Amino acid sequence: MTEIGAELAKELLVMVKQTKSFVLEQAPDVLQQLVKWKIAESMFTILCGFLLLAGAWRAYKYCKSRISNVCDESAFPVGLLGAGCMMIGCGTIYHNVHSLLQLYMAPKVFLIEYLSRLVT
Repeated sequence: MTEIGAELAKELLVMVKQTKSFVLEQAPDVLQQLVKWKIAESMFTILCGFLLLAGAWRAYKYCKSRISNVCDESAFPVGLLGAGCMMIGCGTIYHNVHSLLQLYMAPKVFLIEYLSRLVT
């Protein structure tokens, strides 16, 4: 019985060493891919923010063309939608430009903050 336990312990130790070496070999590549992914994600979200701002601009133009008719009831909801799109678009762009600059200027700091957010 102790022989089987000793063999299992040896096999487990070998597996742990192999896993450790694999993780250490792959870690730089994984971190590089994570940084690239976060850059692409931030750029896509910035694009979506600009699309929201374009929608807000269209809503503004619509409301401006309808403002001469005081009784037009469709201008208020469109204006409200435009204002919401503008606020969300600006916030999205600000947040993601901040992340993009951090990724470009200090990728190690970004990784530390990203990992600390995962842990907590």
